[in-house]
Amino acid sequence: MNNNKYKEAQVLSERTLAFIENHELTPSPVNYSVIFLYASNHTELKLTIEKQLSSKGQIDDTFIEAMYNEYLSETSNIENIILSPLESTLNKTLNKIDTQVVNEKEITLNLEKVDSALNKLSHNKPLKALISFIKNLMNTSQGQRKTLTDELTQTYAEVKLLRSQLNESKEQAALDALTGLLNRRGWQSKLQDFDLDQVHSTIAIDIDHFKRINDGFGHAVGDKVIQLIANVIKKSITTNDIAARIGGEEFVIVVKNKSTTFAESIAEKIRTSVEKLRLVQKHNNTSLPPISVSLGVAELSERETWDSLFERADKAMYQAKQQGRNRCIISPDYCLA
Repeated sequence: MNNNKYKEAQVLSERTLAFIENHELTPSPVNYSVIFLYASNHTELKLTIEKQLSSKGQIDDTFIEAMYNEYLSETSNIENIILSPLESTLNKTLNKIDTQVVNEKEITLNLEKVDSALNKLSHNKPLKALISFIKNLMNTSQGQRKTLTDELTQTYAEVKLLRSQLNESKEQAALDALTGLLNRRGWQSKLQDFDLDQVHSTIAIDIDHFKRINDGFGHAVGDKVIQLIANVIKKSITTNDIAARIGGEEFVIVVKNKSTTFAESIAEKIRTSVEKLRLVQKHNNTSLPPISVSLGVAELSERETWDSLFERADKAMYQAKQQGRNRCIISPDYCLA
C-alpha cells in the first residue's frame, strides 16, 4: 500500500514537472505546489486552469500566483494537501524497509550457521546448493532495496527542502520589498496571533507632504525617505509588536498588550526621531525640506473589531494633519452603540 502511494506521488511529481516545462513556467515552490494540486485533480483548481488554457491558450507565473493565493495561500494548506501525506508515506516506507533489513540480517545469520554446519558434512550437497541459492537471492534483494532506499531518502530530503522553500517563500511574500516591514497581506496574517480579548493599541502613521517630496526630488528620493522612516519604526518597537507599510506613505503598528499611554510614548518617539532626520542629495548638495509624520493612536476596547480600531486610529491621524501635522492625536474611547 505504501509502495503504491509512493508510486502515485512520484507519477504526480513527474506530471507536475512536465507541465511546468511544457508551459515554460518558473520551477518555483509556489508553481510546483499549484501544479501538483492540479495534477492531483483538485476539481475547482483544475476547472480554473483549464478554463484559462482554453480562453488564453497559456498560463504564466502571475496567473499561477493568483491560483496559489486563492487555493494554497496558507502554508498549512500546502502541508496538509501535498507535503504531509507524501512525507508520511515516505516515512512509513523507509521504516518498513528498516524492519525488513533487521529480519534479513537475522535470516542471513541463521543461514550462515546452517551453511557452516553443512560444510562439515559431505552428504548434504543438495541442501547446501539450496542455501547458497537463498543467500544469493537475498544479496540481490538487498542490492535492490538499497537502490530503493537511496531514491526514497533523496525524495524525502527534497520534500523537506521544498517545505523549507515554501516557508521562506511565504515569509518573503508577507514583506514589503522596499522597507522590509510587513505588507498588507503579512499584516493580516500576523494579526491572527493576537488575542482580541487582550488590551492592544495601534498607531496609524502618514508622512506629511510626501507628494511634494516625490514631485520635487523624484521617486528615488521618495523611496529613500520611506526607507528611513521604516527604519525609525523598526527601532521604536519590540519584537512582540508588528508594523506594516499598508500604502505608499502609510504605516500601521500594533503594540501588543499595551495601553494607549504606552503606545503614545512610542508614537512620540517615532515623531521626534523623524523630525530630526536631515537629508541631503549628494550629487548637488541640496538639502531636503524637514520631514515629519502625523500619527493617530487608538486602544482596542472590549468587543471591538480590528477594523473599527484601525478606523479610529486612522481618523485620529487625519485629525493630526488637520491640526497642523507633525503631531500625534489620541482617539477617544470606543463605545458600543
